[in-house]
Amino acid sequence: MGKEQMFYTPQGEIPVSQMVARGRVSPAFPDKKIPILDSDLVLDTIQKRQAQVKAERATQNSAEVVINTNLPWIAITGTGDWHLGSEGTDYTMWRDHMNKFRDVDGLYCVVVGDERDNFVVPKFRNGLYEGLMSPQEQSYIVQNKLDELDKKGKIIARAGGNHDGWTWNESGISLEEYWYRQMKSPLLKDGGFVTLKVNGVDYKIYLHHGLSLFNSNFNPNHASKRAFEFQGPFDVSYMGHTHQTEVAHSYRWNDEFIKDYVQCRTGTYKTDDDYARQKQLGRGQRPGATVLYSTVQRHIIPFIDLDDAVTVMKALNQ
Repeated sequence: MGKEQMFYTPQGEIPVSQMVARGRVSPAFPDKKIPILDSDLVLDTIQKRQAQVKAERATQNSAEVVINTNLPWIAITGTGDWHLGSEGTDYTMWRDHMNKFRDVDGLYCVVVGDERDNFVVPKFRNGLYEGLMSPQEQSYIVQNKLDELDKKGKIIARAGGNHDGWTWNESGISLEEYWYRQMKSPLLKDGGFVTLKVNGVDYKIYLHHGLSLFNSNFNPNHASKRAFEFQGPFDVSYMGHTHQTEVAHSYRWNDEFIKDYVQCRTGTYKTDDDYARQKQLGRGQRPGATVLYSTVQRHIIPFIDLDDAVTVMKALNQ
């Protein structure tokens, strides 16, 4: 006589005869899949993937930059909000400044994003109507200029802007990630600190595009001051985004803790901005915020105009 068929129930295996005797005959599920969750295996896998993704990215949150020079002073300009492609951009001034960054000995720049006008977001598609170049052409020109300055060692670091981020928002593709795989200077995508060592003299620079909760049309460097509190102390900050230009040299703290620091709002080359005029915003202001750094001892001298800064630097270096 063969083995009696069994039924599988929550209480265990029960012979068919007993189920019939009880008047309860129900379906059998002999190959029911029993799910198995190995939480440690899942967490191990995602932690490895997390580390892999971070390693793949070209971006970082902080960077150290070392400059050795025979000059007693160097200058660093905060440049950004180029908005290449817009009909409102001053291309003559932009080309003049880019040539100075490239050619003037001792002059460097930090780039704070929005080099492209890049109106690829459907919500702002009217920005394309003001375009002199397609988003593709804009990216070619920006990459070419960044690459040129980077090869000459003239870019200290770069932070990304919101117009740059629109490509990522719409497609999940970051052009900067591709560009900076080949560049020497660091990419601080969402801003961060640069420790600048010039002939052994240390300066702390805070770099951010400037899209901040603390922006004020009445106090352009309000967000810079809040960054000093919430992000950490620095010697100089460079922030863009608002298209305002302001250089403030202030003291923080008192007595033995007293510290001077400079806050730069870097302006824009999009100086003829119909949107800003329409909204009565204090935008479209000429760029050129530059700070001189002593290479002998900690000493910073800020300027709102690039040409003035270069003139003084050359005089001090003679």
